[in-house]
Amino acid sequence: MEIMVDSKNVVLAYCEQNGDMGTTDESIKIIEVEFIPEDFFPNKYLYVNNEFIKNPEFKEPLPKEIRFEITRLKQELSDTDYLIIKYQEYILAGLEPPEEYDIKKIHEKRQALRDKINKLEDCEYTE
Repeated sequence: MEIMVDSKNVVLAYCEQNGDMGTTDESIKIIEVEFIPEDFFPNKYLYVNNEFIKNPEFKEPLPKEIRFEITRLKQELSDTDYLIIKYQEYILAGLEPPEEYDIKKIHEKRQALRDKINKLEDCEYTE
C-alpha cells in the first residue's frame, strides 16, 4: 500500500497496490505503508515519523445538501450579474436607469445571497 504525501507531509491520496502512484511533481513523495486509517480522506492526515496524525488544518467536507445549496445560491448570484452590467451601461450612456435596475435593491439582494453563501461555507459541521 502506498500514500502520496506533499512537502508539508499532508497525505493526499493512497493506492492499495504498490507502484501504481506515479507523479512527476518532485515535491510529492510516494511512501509505502502498512495500513490506511479507516476514516481516510484526502488532506485529513499528516504522515510524520511513520505515523498518521490528524491534520489540524483539515476541515470536514460539508454535507451534500449544504454544498448543493451553496451551488444554487452562487448560481442565483451569477444570474443577476447582467443587472449590474445593464445598470452600468445606462450610467455610462448618461441615461437614468429604469426602476428594474435600481442599484440599491440589486445590491441588497446580491449581498443577501453572498451573506447566505458565506454563512453556509463558514459553518462548522459535525456529524
